Formats: sequence, structure tokens, C-alpha cells
Amino acid sequence: MASDPPLDCLLGRCDSLRAEVFFRAALPPGVDAADATLSGTLTGPDCRRAITLPVTARLAAVPGPPQATVVARAILTEPSFWTPELPNRYRLDARLVAGNRELAAWQRPVGLRRLGVRGRSLWLDGRRYVPRGILGRSADLDIAGFRDAALAAVVADPTDTFLERSDTEGVAVIGLLADGQGQPLEMAAAVERLAAWAWHPAVLVAVVVAAVPGAEAGRIAAATRSSRNTLLLAHEVDGTEPPPAVAAGIDLFVVTLPAGGLPHKAWRTEPPGVPLMAQRVVDVACAPGPKPTSRSDCDALQAALAGWGTTGRGPASDWAGYVAG
Repeated sequence: MASDPPLDCLLGRCDSLRAEVFFRAALPPGVDAADATLSGTLTGPDCRRAITLPVTARLAAVPGPPQATVVARAILTEPSFWTPELPNRYRLDARLVAGNRELAAWQRPVGLRRLGVRGRSLWLDGRRYVPRGILGRSADLDIAGFRDAALAAVVADPTDTFLERSDTEGVAVIGLLADGQGQPLEMAAAVERLAAWAWHPAVLVAVVVAAVPGAEAGRIAAATRSSRNTLLLAHEVDGTEPPPAVAAGIDLFVVTLPAGGLPHKAWRTEPPGVPLMAQRVVDVACAPGPKPTSRSDCDALQAALAGWGTTGRGPASDWAGYVAG
């Protein structure tokens, strides 16, 4: 329902045997938290590529001090997490009630995205994950082709329809907080998008584009820290310049390079302490239109950076992902 208050889904402690899933609903003004309850079920998993007997976990209230939200928890045994190979999802059916009055109801899919950072690498479902991404527009991208090539789709402000299909088909998405012309979204719009994208397990990384200064990127990170859950937040920076300071709350850098270009030597000798995803423009001499980028462009970028990373002084470079477009 469009008038429903905000609802967040947060993955708590989890492993292959057990997962805690928290749901947090904002209370409308004037509603006493002591009178409100959030109840329902989490049922699944459902996946087009595998058959698993569904289970149903009930939401139980999580006690806490009076506040403007109400929290419930579901416990799943032998949980099925979302990955591009197995895009598992559960179904949430929940109601927010105060006294005898229903305040809101939700029926929506839930994907459990076990994603994080270890050192200078990304880890997905307990394994190191190195995305290869292609820049495009959500209206133009062939989702089946991306799925079959194990490519991530790098899209500015992806549509809800595209994200829903990516969730279902198992296509990882790197969402750019920018409009179709590459202009950064305003702060309020960026916060809204991040809250919405957090519900889509396919969106692994959201990128604050380079036009946004580091201090503003940090403010976006702070404003969305409690709702992003395992959605990682990156800041796009110029790889031809020395590494900038990492703003608080930023999980990784997307290091942009010109066609044929390599990073400034300081990225090798003085690398920042966050994962680095390389992004390079592909130099294509062809008629106007969509650039025919492919996984081979990501592989070429990886090879170029591997050679660059083993030359000169300093440790060999380690890159967490590659994007071409």
C-alpha cells in the first residue's frame, strides 16, 4: 500500500545453519509503541533454478525501549541466501497493528543477501566475489545475456521492473546514484533510492558518483546506515589522481580510468584500506550507439591492471572488481 509506513529488512547473525531476519516498521505519529505489534510469516525459499521444500517462520516481537519503530524477528534454519547462481527469495506477509486497528500490511519478496567486506575484497555467501560489470541502461540491457555471461549490470537509477527481474533471474546489479545523464541524485533522492534498493538482493553495490564530494558521500552513508543492511556503498573517484581519504561509511572505491589508462602510481604504493573496483572507458571506434562492451573488456582491464600492479616498488595491487563501459 502506498500509504504504508517505511519497513526495513535487516539480516542479523547468520551462517549456513541459522539466520536471524529482523523487520523494523516506522510508527505513524501519535501511535504508542507499547500498543503496536508487527506480526506475520516468512515463507520459502523460492527459486527458478532449484527446488527446496518451503518452510514458514513466524515473526516474533523484539522487546526494546519505547521508540518510533517496532521490531520483529524471524529465525530461519538452514537458510537459503540469494546469489546470482541461486537467486533464492522468501515471501513476507506482515501486519502492523495498534490495539484493534491495522495500520499497515505488507506482502513482498525478501532476498537474504549475505554480503560484506573482508580486507580489500568483497565476499558473497562465504566466498570471495569479484564482479565483472558492464555499464548500460536498464531499458536496453539483455538480462538473460548478463545472467548467462555471469556479468553484473552497472546502471544509473535502475527501474523497479529491472530490479525485480534481476532479483528473479540472478543478475547482480551495481546501481549508480545518478540520473540518465550522469548527474548525481539529490541527497533526499539518494537516501530514498538506497532504502528501496536494499529490498532488492540483486543490488550488491550502490555508487555515489564522482561529482559528489567525499564529505557529501559520507553524509549519504550516515543517513542510510541503519536501512542499507548488507547493501555496500561505494564512492566513485578519479584513478589518475592519488587516492583520496575514505569518507566514514564508504565501503569501497570505484576507481575510474580513461580508455587505455592506468592508475596513478600512488594507488599501488599507498593504497587506501578499502576494496577497489576498477572502471575503465572502452575505446571503441564505431558508429554512434551503444558500445559493444563485453566480459572480454573486463578481462582485458584485469590483465592490464595485473601487469601494472607487479611493476615498480610497493606491493602488488589487488582489485575487488572490474567494470567496462
